[in-house]
Amino acid sequence: MPNIPTFPLLFGRFLTNQFLGSLARCVFASRSSERIERLLTLIVAQPAATARTVALLDGILETTRATTKKPVKFKSESAALAQFLNLKDSRIAKISALMTWTGKLGAKPDPIVTPLSVTQQASFDLGKTLFSGICAACHQPHGLGMDGLAPPLVDSEWVLGSEQRLIRIILHGLSGPIKVDGRTYTLDMPSLGLFNDEQVAAILTYIRREWDHNAAPVEPITVKAIRASTATRTEGWRQDDLLKIP
Repeated sequence: MPNIPTFPLLFGRFLTNQFLGSLARCVFASRSSERIERLLTLIVAQPAATARTVALLDGILETTRATTKKPVKFKSESAALAQFLNLKDSRIAKISALMTWTGKLGAKPDPIVTPLSVTQQASFDLGKTLFSGICAACHQPHGLGMDGLAPPLVDSEWVLGSEQRLIRIILHGLSGPIKVDGRTYTLDMPSLGLFNDEQVAAILTYIRREWDHNAAPVEPITVKAIRASTATRTEGWRQDDLLKIP
């Protein structure tokens, strides 16, 4: 007869490993090198080829779609990173491709980013605070969005393109499908028009300069002008209408 009392134990282990995989995915997607180093240290400390180790490694690989395009950056090949890369597991080579550091063979040089003025930096800092409190719930602190809910902001042609379109999206929201980086997202983004001109400019300056972006900051006077010219609009923008705006 089957040993029925063992089922809850096996199910509990399954849930534990599932949780670990989700935890590893979230930590790696955060793109925080400090947090990821702690995760790698945890993985190295596990016995090789256990279900727990496999769950953690598979969790990291679930970020491949986003991190292949923009690998997680480390300042150097730390001891934790070196030990992790020496693990005997077929997944390690794939995960290595999701990370980069100074001195890594084939690593791309850091982009040259135009420095912000004192005023622009203050706007960026305000935008970071506002983004974290409002926008990050959907677009996530790492800017990679959420499948089925919010498109990525990292390297988005909408974020780095026309500020005229971007400001309108913030002021009035977005309705219907929109294509971002070749993928179509169907969503309704609410208006954030309750923010004043300085706050709207700050949020947009932040997303146009975070994540190695180098787009021009947005000025409050530009937001003010667009707010005035679109004051009678009562519905969210659609992609086709936005594309008509230079």
